[in-house]
Amino acid sequence: MAMSTWSEAEVGPGMLARGSAVVYRLLVLQVLFVLAAAPGLVPAALLVPDPSNAPLLGLAALPLAPAASAVLYGWQRSTAEDDLAPARHFLRGYRLNALGVLGWWLPVVAVGTVLGINLGQLPAVAAGAALVGLQVATVLVLALVGVVAAHALVITSLYTVRGRDVLRLAAWQLARRRASTAVLALGVCAAGVLLVGSDWVLALLAAPVLALLLHLDRPVLTHIEETYVA
Repeated sequence: MAMSTWSEAEVGPGMLARGSAVVYRLLVLQVLFVLAAAPGLVPAALLVPDPSNAPLLGLAALPLAPAASAVLYGWQRSTAEDDLAPARHFLRGYRLNALGVLGWWLPVVAVGTVLGINLGQLPAVAAGAALVGLQVATVLVLALVGVVAAHALVITSLYTVRGRDVLRLAAWQLARRRASTAVLALGVCAAGVLLVGSDWVLALLAAPVLALLLHLDRPVLTHIEETYVA
């Protein structure tokens, strides 16, 4: 008798079975994300949200991208193979992608930290309309950096791309306006959660948020498949 495949043995064809599989995958990936990102989440929770703490918050952010990348890889592989082994896929994704992700995440965090410090110091160097203009410009640059970083996260989680080309390729994906606008909207919602709740609230929603990011970035993945892979 032939051995059953993962999909035959674990995920049934019914709506209840498939819905339960989705919930199970998200729960497992969420727990693994918190564990992998804990070296950054714990210090971040202890820091007061003040511009002077921006460098420390930047350091705390370093473990987040590799953990998020592993979630994206685990979700993509587990759903594509229709299995219930998200932990196995998460660990493989972390092992494969962590160093590559850090290669572009370090400069992104550095730029974000500098922009955050500048934003906090603007009231001391400008006032009135000039202050508002500088604040708006800084926030727009931060938003642009965030969208490019989100595209880069998805790309490096699913494809092998040379480090120096990742951010360039991610920036080119801004031309996929529908995807970039959707990612920006997701980022605004995430920022709202941080302002209204806390960083731990967002951290505990990481798996579903990243699964949604992968869905919103499908046009980017389709473009890469058609242009660079096919």
